[in-house]
Amino acid sequence: MLGPLPLLHRMVVVAAVLAVFVGLGLWMGLEASIPVMVLSGTTFGILTGGLVSWLVVHDSHGRGGPHLGGPRT
Repeated sequence: MLGPLPLLHRMVVVAAVLAVFVGLGLWMGLEASIPVMVLSGTTFGILTGGLVSWLVVHDSHGRGGPHLGGPRT
């Protein structure tokens, strides 16, 4: 979705998305009255953050790499 990014930028985007979603999952777990919800909220944050970060940096157009030449005849 963000296009072809250098590896360092992809890693920064993934780390930021994971930090946000793990924080939201932890907060969601702390708001519940059951202590077990902290672990499940953090797990939910990790899984959701992993999925969202993959969707953000994944190239959905399927371009494998640079085009090296024209069609063969």
